[in-house]
This record gives sequence, structure tokens and C-alpha cells, in this order.
Amino acid sequence: GGLPGAPARRPAPWAATGDEERPVLAVPVPRLLGSVLASGSAVVLAALLVAAPVALVLDPVAGPAVLAAWLPGLISFGAVAYRRFEQGYRFRLLRIPEGMRVRYGLFSVRSQTVPTGRIQAVGVDQPLLWRPFGWYRIRVNVAGYGPAAGESDAMRSTLLPVGTLPEVRTVLHLALPGARDGDLTALLGEGLHGLGAQGRYTTSPRRARWLDPLVHRRTGFAATEDVLAVRSGRLSRRTDVLPHEKTQSVAVSQGPLERALGLADVQLHSTPGPVTVAVAHLDTGDARALAAAQAAHAAGARRLADAPRHPRTPLQERA
Repeated sequence: GGLPGAPARRPAPWAATGDEERPVLAVPVPRLLGSVLASGSAVVLAALLVAAPVALVLDPVAGPAVLAAWLPGLISFGAVAYRRFEQGYRFRLLRIPEGMRVRYGLFSVRSQTVPTGRIQAVGVDQPLLWRPFGWYRIRVNVAGYGPAAGESDAMRSTLLPVGTLPEVRTVLHLALPGARDGDLTALLGEGLHGLGAQGRYTTSPRRARWLDPLVHRRTGFAATEDVLAVRSGRLSRRTDVLPHEKTQSVAVSQGPLERALGLADVQLHSTPGPVTVAVAHLDTGDARALAAAQAAHAAGARRLADAPRHPRTPLQERA
């Protein structure tokens, strides 16, 4: 609109447009390089680089056989380390009206849109060698993506290849906008750093140590009105978050040893992807209670999400 002949008004710099991209975070190159060097493939690669010369010095006659066994492993693990660096180079997460967009790549820049409403589950993990640096990774199951078959496919479902805990909280709140911030932050902290039955997590009983001597004190779950969180792993820690309405089905399984110890596993099925939500070696009563409660939570959350929303009338708005 405006008066005839008047100059066109420019939109304010902060005015949102339909195609607006708002930067959320970027992964620094030194951090990415450090995460690659602190990965399992890099450790194996370093061991191969040291082992071959030592073997040649100790037994020069076996040189050709050593090289024949050494070279394929060197190429394989070197390619994995390089691919991780190349795909995470200049990784940026941006917020768009549809949800989020990630961009990354060294020689060829890739862009992937992740609609928030299609995120089915979120996984936050911390490999052992990343723990001294306080680094974490976030991957998601997205409806329509399917299972991640390779490294390049896994990057399509990665919202943060390596980041700090504040960055993890930021991404988690963007990926799960329906979850309450306070509950989500508390579940994440207890899930990544908690041990035993402290806090709100229900954990495996002491007798589960016969099946999980190192992990049983970390295995557990906690639920809020919005999400279910599952933690696992002792050396490499992991916490998976599943919104109640995204739960497709729940299954309780029990092997012969678990039956003898009064334990059971609970699998929570979601869209295929890098995140697998399961709780191992719970007390049988806790496993059945979790399955029943999650089925009820999921049904109630889906009914609430599918409920029609009627527009408010002017009289209701003035009331």
C-alpha cells in the first residue's frame, strides 16, 4: 500500500521473510579436526602406521606379507577419517520456517532440510575419547529418510557432528519444540552424566551386573509428560529422547538368562534411522510398567496432537 508516488518502504532488517535463514551454530574447523583425531578409526590408523615399520624392522624377510596385510587397512581407515572431516567441514545449522537446514562439505557443499515435525527420535552420544574435551554428537530419525546405510547417509541425519553441551541443549530444543525446556535440560544432564538410581531415572537392578558388569548402572529410563529419555553406555555415553506421540509400538522381550534373573528388555519402535531406543535388562515389573505407561502416553499424545483446533471467536478473544 502507501500513497501514490511515495517511495517504496524497505522492510526492517529484522523482519522475517518466507525464505529467511537464521544461523544457529557453526562447527569450528579445529574442533572438527580434533574430533576426527580422537575417533576410533584415527586410533586404529595411528596404530597401523606404527605397527608396519616396527614389523619390518623386526622381520625384514616378511616385508611383502606385512605390506600386503597393512596397506588395505591403512587405506580403509584413512578413507573413513578423511570422509568424516570432509563431510563435517564448515558444518552450519540454520533455522528456517520449515524447521532446520544443515550445510557442510569441503569440495562439494551439501544442504539438507530437516522439517521439525518429521523428527521422530533424537540421539545424543559422547564417545570415550571425546569426554576430556566435553564434545557430543546429535543424530535424529527423520520420517522419510530411512535407515542410514553408510557414512554419507548418516550425515543426512546429523544435526551436530561435534559440539559442546550448551550447543547440544540449543539443538535439542529446536528439534523437540513441544518438550518443556526445564524437563528436557534435566533429563539430558542426568542421562549423559548420571550413574545409578540417582535423579529421576529408573535403572537396571543390581542383579543385572551378571549380564552387564560395566553398563548396568548406566542403563535406565525417565519420562515426562512430553518425552521418554533412555540412557545407556559406560565408556561411550548415550541418551536417546523419544516424543510420546512418535512412538509407533512397544515390545517387551525376555531371553532364558533374563527370565532366570527376573529381567526383561523394552524396545520402543520409531522410524528407521541411526537412533535405536531400547532399555536392556530392566526388572521385569519395571519393564512391563514402562511398556504399559508408554503405550498410554503415546495414545494420549497422539489424540491431543490430532485434536481439531477451532478458531477463537471475537467474543472468546475479548473474554
